Amino acid sequence: DLTVRVRRQRRQVDDRGRIVSVNQLFIDLWHVPQDLLLARDDRAVLRYGTDQVENPEAFFSKVNYLYEHKDEVSHDEFRFLDGRTIDRYSAPVVGPDGTHYGRVWLFRDITERQKQEEELLRSQQRFRQLAESIEQVFWMATPDLQSVTYVSPAFERLTGRTTAEFIANWRLWLESVHPDD
Repeated sequence: DLTVRVRRQRRQVDDRGRIVSVNQLFIDLWHVPQDLLLARDDRAVLRYGTDQVENPEAFFSKVNYLYEHKDEVSHDEFRFLDGRTIDRYSAPVVGPDGTHYGRVWLFRDITERQKQEEELLRSQQRFRQLAESIEQVFWMATPDLQSVTYVSPAFERLTGRTTAEFIANWRLWLESVHPDD
């Protein structure tokens, strides 16, 4: 289970480039100095932030693009120099009358989730190597035994039937067993 508690860092910026609101999680994530926050100058905070990311040009380029294309919604990931991976979402803030008020930015530290996903992938690769190298046939089924979810490649070598056939109809195994057995 890859359930991770979500903590979102948020900052809202108006059309003049002034920070309208920012939460403590954002401040903690970016280590923003108090004097920059008090100035409410989004460009100054951005310049400060770009010094902390692995690819500052791409990071800043994306921000500029979104400020120039006010109606665009964006979702991407970037990495801090310290190795953290951040999920970034940005959307325009538009009133009911179509007035554009600025942009909201949401940041989420997904480093732990990413590590868990990488470990899961490594585990799946180890399983696949094991399953494909053994000569015995084995399969996995749903708990109610109504459908097969996996069958090892040895099934094809021993029976001459495809694993897809077995998954579609697991009773094929019984047809492969000699009646005396």
